[in-house]
Amino acid sequence: MLSVVALLLGLALGASITTYLNNGAVDRLQQQVDDLRDRLDR
Repeated sequence: MLSVVALLLGLALGASITTYLNNGAVDRLQQQVDDLRDRLDR
């Protein structure tokens, strides 16, 4: 029973870390796109 709980906790932690990293990557990409748009507008 304990191993099942540990497995679920591990999966939840892995999913949250993956989501966090993906959100960070999306934010960085969005920032780069915004910078490029600013350069093109000038």
